[in-house]
Amino acid sequence: DHSPLVSVFEDKLYFTSRRKAKKLYMLDDGQYPEKVYVSNKKDGNWEPAVPSKTFFKGYEHESGLSISPDGKELFIYRNDEDQQSIYMSSLVDNIWGTPIKLPRPINGPYNETSASLTADKSTLFFTSDRMGGYGGMDIYMIKRNAAGQWGKARNLGEKVNTRYDEETAMIHPNGNTLFFASEGHNSMGRMDVFYTQMNPDSTWNEPVNLGYPINTPDDDFFFLPTINQNVAYYASARFNDNYGGSDIYRVEFDSEFKGELAVIEGVVENKSALVDGSVRIMVTRRKDNALVGDYIPDKKDGTYLMFLATDEEYDIVEKGLKYEEKPKYIEVKKEMAYTAEQKILSFEDIKMEPPMVPLFGKTDFEQENQLIEDEIIEEIKAVVNDEPYYTIQVLALKHKPVFAFLYLKGLDAKELRTYKGSDGYTRYVYGAYKGKENCLRERERLLQMGKFNDSFIRPLSDFETNKN
Repeated sequence: DHSPLVSVFEDKLYFTSRRKAKKLYMLDDGQYPEKVYVSNKKDGNWEPAVPSKTFFKGYEHESGLSISPDGKELFIYRNDEDQQSIYMSSLVDNIWGTPIKLPRPINGPYNETSASLTADKSTLFFTSDRMGGYGGMDIYMIKRNAAGQWGKARNLGEKVNTRYDEETAMIHPNGNTLFFASEGHNSMGRMDVFYTQMNPDSTWNEPVNLGYPINTPDDDFFFLPTINQNVAYYASARFNDNYGGSDIYRVEFDSEFKGELAVIEGVVENKSALVDGSVRIMVTRRKDNALVGDYIPDKKDGTYLMFLATDEEYDIVEKGLKYEEKPKYIEVKKEMAYTAEQKILSFEDIKMEPPMVPLFGKTDFEQENQLIEDEIIEEIKAVVNDEPYYTIQVLALKHKPVFAFLYLKGLDAKELRTYKGSDGYTRYVYGAYKGKENCLRERERLLQMGKFNDSFIRPLSDFETNKN
């Protein structure tokens, strides 16, 4: 028994087993084909497992690989004409649909044996023994583009992959911690469980062995982290109390890991746009304008789950091919972290008006509206002293992409303002400085960053009167 899979609700457990079952024939190795089983939790206890009918057809091996955090997409592998391939089944009206084989470049004429989807459903981690790797099974990642199509598969590199097998890659709901099993690195013997964390530039840190008692000289693999960070599931073949082969275990760590993520459920506003599959929920962290989520809602009912770090502020934008809703602001406080008692929060319940953002400290100006990502119309009541104020225009766009602030990365978010002119352009300005000389000195500093060569200074009064 192996490959334990639970959703964020932790009310169903899917796993893979080679146990004896009706309509299955014993294979030459003395065991039965791998099939997917499911157990429901009732009154805190797991009920007897039963075969999953959708994944119980034919006599070939069929194994569960991962389940999306919202419990609506299940990845499995099958033996087919391309050896071992990855398939996906979607849950519709509480019924699993017929598994569909994932396209190239995920599947190919090689073996693809594990898959794990990020919480926002924008990135898939999978294993393959395709040409160009470091040896054996390697871990790859692949992203969806704005149209929902998969891009180019990228090997995670030699820090993660070795000349031995790397298997059962599983991404944590936080999106930057990857658990996997490996025969390489500093293994205690055979397969051990490791984790590695992704840096902001998408590189990976040196993998860390989880150590004893998780890892032993026997095979330890398929480590499934849960959003409740002191709980995990995994498979191991080492314990004296097992029932034969590998068994499934639930791990509770001795040290207490307080929850750092909140789970927030929302529903798209423009449900008519769901039909073309282009709707995305873009999440930007306010403190550094970093894009931290690119969520894909359910194509039928428009629901989505966001997994957001606590003690942060975010702007949420619903975006389709032909429309873009106004950003919405939320503050995710520490007490909103996921716990057994408080699991799912409603986006509508915690949505709020953004706080007032000071224009430029203690001055004679006051701001009436708030900065909301890349679109805001500000009306400033100015009391101009004997010397006028100047600002630096760093960007002007007629069609505002959600990713405008990626260009502005490195600037202090509190000093950024946007103004929409009568000519249809939105202008991005930085700071407010008393006197032209002070403003010129700040522009020189920006030029040293190497990407604001087209910036220029303007009187702040241009924007008070809505000049272009």
